[in-house]
Amino acid sequence: MNVLKIIYIICFSFMFNLCAESQNTDKDFAYDILRHFGSRNGKLDSTSVNPSVGKINPKPISIKYKRDEYSRYDNIKIYPERKLIDVGEYASYNHDAPKLTMKVFSSAPRGTLVEIQLGNKNDDNYPSGIHSQYQAFTTEVNKWEELTFKFAVIPQGSTVSGCDIDKITIVFSPDSKNADTYYFDE
Repeated sequence: MNVLKIIYIICFSFMFNLCAESQNTDKDFAYDILRHFGSRNGKLDSTSVNPSVGKINPKPISIKYKRDEYSRYDNIKIYPERKLIDVGEYASYNHDAPKLTMKVFSSAPRGTLVEIQLGNKNDDNYPSGIHSQYQAFTTEVNKWEELTFKFAVIPQGSTVSGCDIDKITIVFSPDSKNADTYYFDE
């Protein structure tokens, strides 16, 4: 199985297969594959100083995102350079299914929902443009933690196949209006 880490720029770990001809196994492509930030509602700084360098995140730079307090479903869209495939094994309630992770430092209260949506950039509508959704809840305030995302749902009305993923959407505190700040990394 081709398994690789994706998304250093958006700073959370994915283990997916890339739609590519080469056979790469367990290679860290975080620095090899260019990512592009797409639309967002809040303020993004991809070269922000890490607010608390330490054991969980020793890197001096992280991504800072200040949520738009007026957007109920404020989100950040990221476009990998190539499509991801084989996300079907992640879109499972099976206890042994692979999980997505992301390091987060936030001013948001404990228990704040963070959601990742995998979809297709040619369809920006919900639910048709989303293949699957994954959720985690914060447990710390103003401290780094590593969130592990559980598969939540393939939304009813989705038209995206597991081999057509080229959009990753991060939604911090969906269905709310606040201006919390989030730093995130691998």
